Amino acid sequence: MKNIKIIVATHKKYQMPEDQMYFPVQVGAEGKTKIEEYTQDNTGNNISLKNPYFCELTGLYWAWKNLEAENIGLVHYRRYFTNKKKIPKEENEKLRAEIAELVEVLDKMSTSCNKTQKELQDQINALKSKQEKDVLMSPEEYAAIQNTIDKLTKEKEQNEKEQHQEYEKLQAQFEALNQKLKEVEKQNNRFRLIYGNYDCVEQKDIKALQVALNLSQNKPCNISDDREDIKHWLNLSRNGFADKLHKTYPMLDKTFLDICYLAALGLSIDEIAQYAGNIKRRSVERYMSLICQEVQYPMSGKKGFESFINHILTI
Repeated sequence: MKNIKIIVATHKKYQMPEDQMYFPVQVGAEGKTKIEEYTQDNTGNNISLKNPYFCELTGLYWAWKNLEAENIGLVHYRRYFTNKKKIPKEENEKLRAEIAELVEVLDKMSTSCNKTQKELQDQINALKSKQEKDVLMSPEEYAAIQNTIDKLTKEKEQNEKEQHQEYEKLQAQFEALNQKLKEVEKQNNRFRLIYGNYDCVEQKDIKALQVALNLSQNKPCNISDDREDIKHWLNLSRNGFADKLHKTYPMLDKTFLDICYLAALGLSIDEIAQYAGNIKRRSVERYMSLICQEVQYPMSGKKGFESFINHILTI
């Protein structure tokens, strides 16, 4: 294999590719604070002092004079070579499928548990009613019924305990998968912004992308004015998320929809609170719970809401 080195021109510490082909170089290093993890362009044969005039070319000059490689290239610290077809999607889709399957299991478990508990409670209530209404019941028969009630009550409590333990186990699996998905999403975000799943770019696409970038960079944004652009970007970059959400859950009002849109863009609760009208963090968390209730999602709270958003992304 050829010895290829692509220097990454940077002036600050940044997340770098793991591929050894990439070689971080601090450009314009002369007179600047040294970044220990990177090679400086003021070592060896260099023109680092001329960086104000030649920018990243001082790094390319350094590579030409000091690197031993058959081929030398240059990229900036936020732009890397890639192949659109090689953007890692399989792991992302696999994780979403696993999460969706786990949510379905949790849903079935909740339904089954509630049904069992109701049946046991109905039996207990029927026996208690018999005790109260049958005034001619003998002490022995009363004691026998009470014994049955005690057994059913114990069975109900044991069943509830076992179901709770199993639910917590599955919940832990869900949280682990969700965390892994977040890490994969974070790793692939730059690909999602640069390489869309569409062949041509229209003006409305560019406008929608700009609004999404403003949100991700915590720049001013009026969600009432930019709602349509946000929806358009979500449909482009998140597989029709906005349309699927509206079609599947038409009962959600604008406030609920806005919370879902902002969450789907990957914003934090504090950022959602800011863009949703400078509301309080606890108000956002309350909205998240209310959304889960409104759509009758089997889970609730912040984690349930995150699961719901992932669910929409997978359907």
